[in-house]
Amino acid sequence: MLVPAGIVAAVLAKVEFASVNASDGAGAAFGIILVIFAMIGAASGFVASGVVVIGRMTRLRALRAVYVLPVVFILGFGSFFAVTLLR
Repeated sequence: MLVPAGIVAAVLAKVEFASVNASDGAGAAFGIILVIFAMIGAASGFVASGVVVIGRMTRLRALRAVYVLPVVFILGFGSFFAVTLLR
C-alpha cells in the first residue's frame, strides 16, 4: 500500500512543482515553498511508515512509531534547511 501511494504522491508533486515553476508573480515564491514543504512531508511520511512497518516485521522495539515519527520528521524538515543553508 505504501509504494503505490508514494509513487502517486511523487508524480503529483512533480507535476505541481513544474506548474509552479512555470508561473510568475508575487505568489510564485509562496507556491514553490508550499510545494517543497508538501514534498518533504510526503517523503518523510513515506520513510517513517516504511521504517515502522519494518520495525513491526522484525519486532524491534526501537523502531516503534513513538520513536520513529519525531526523528524522521525533524530530520526530514531539518535536512531541507541544512541543504539550503550549506549551499
